[in-house]
Amino acid sequence: MLNLSDSFESDIESDIDLRVRMININFGHNKELLNNCKPLRDYAKFIYDVRRINKDVNDIRASIDIAFNEMDKDSVLKNFLLKNKAEVMNMCITEYDEAKHLQTMKDEFEIILERLRAEKDEELQKTKNSYDEELHREKVNVALKALKSDCSEELILTLIDNNKAILEEAKHIIDNE
Repeated sequence: MLNLSDSFESDIESDIDLRVRMININFGHNKELLNNCKPLRDYAKFIYDVRRINKDVNDIRASIDIAFNEMDKDSVLKNFLLKNKAEVMNMCITEYDEAKHLQTMKDEFEIILERLRAEKDEELQKTKNSYDEELHREKVNVALKALKSDCSEELILTLIDNNKAILEEAKHIIDNE
């Protein structure tokens, strides 16, 4: 089942939605449906024949002509297709290409995945920066308390991971108090 709302990015729940059941009408599938609808069965057989012939001929226009010629004379669809041959040719030439569709879906998925990775990396970097800033402030506070308690610089440097810039920052704060 497919929901129309799944085609749109939104956090808002809609009041109405359309659910569609996709049915495979390719020849050889859903036989009960095709047996109960002769025009649909004839169409599915015609498309099947065009694809089958095109595998050997590798010329879509020639394949369509051959498939037309192979259609049963009593086919409900044959006269309609012959009357609309130009549209039928165009439809068959531009028919749904599953491999192309899947590749497009894969490419779109990769783009979304890359965007999500970038957002995650950005969020991680923000968190790391915030953590680093907090750690820096804590080390300055430790150095300030240690300086005010007359601890040796050697001990203070040990407490603040031998970061002389933090020690100098703490000394500067004390000098300006």
